Amino acid sequence: MRNRALVSCCFAILAGCQDTGTASQPAPAPATATAPAPAASEVKGAVATQPPGFPPDAFKPSTTPIEGEPVDQERLVPLLPNQLDGYVAEAPAIARRVNVPNGGALTTVRRTYKKESSSLELEIIDSLHSPNIRSIVKLSAQVATNTPSVVRRPEKVGNHLAIAQWHGATNMARIGVLVEDRFIVNVNVNPTATPDLGLELARKLDLAPLVVLTNEAVAAAKAGTGTAPAPSTSTSTSTSTSTSTSTGTGTGTGTGTGTGTTKPQ
Repeated sequence: MRNRALVSCCFAILAGCQDTGTASQPAPAPATATAPAPAASEVKGAVATQPPGFPPDAFKPSTTPIEGEPVDQERLVPLLPNQLDGYVAEAPAIARRVNVPNGGALTTVRRTYKKESSSLELEIIDSLHSPNIRSIVKLSAQVATNTPSVVRRPEKVGNHLAIAQWHGATNMARIGVLVEDRFIVNVNVNPTATPDLGLELARKLDLAPLVVLTNEAVAAAKAGTGTAPAPSTSTSTSTSTSTSTSTGTGTGTGTGTGTGTTKPQ
């Protein structure tokens, strides 16, 4: 019940987020974590569990925002490849900044892919100011469900905690990976009959740059700059604009646009 309440609460929070960016393509729905609120039938089949290989505090819910600023959305764009295991990107990545009610922000980048009749969507969310999103993965990883219509189980992707899901109503696999207790990487693929395809694709993503970004952001925060350097490799293109306002010792507003160039892999 606690998991269900937190997931529902988080989705209510995200519904109230204000998107401050626009993109060259129509904007997708607001960024969401990969774990939807469990239905009553799923709760009945749920079994408490914890994936092996993690310390107990790995599942402790996040309760406070992390200090600093989210990574600029354009800096996440190069982390979504042009191709992944035969899936080819349909269009440039869409990068956005979304304001959240606590005064902070989410930055996200999303890209869609096709491989014959199969569709893939990759998304990276910097949840710096949104601890509830991180808590969804942590709490969902403690409840396993295995029914003919719903599968949910904890997994490891590299050294990172993940939640693997499959829903029979949509034949979609949803994998959510929590990287460094900060970034959420969502892998959604359909049609598929199990979560395994999504999990396989998630394990082929290079998540090391997110670890580097986290470490650099921590170092920058300690140094007082509050800004993480951009990754050094560029593999995709996006266009976005963002606007943000902050209050404290002063106020300020800024806008910007960014364009990168796609290089075939």
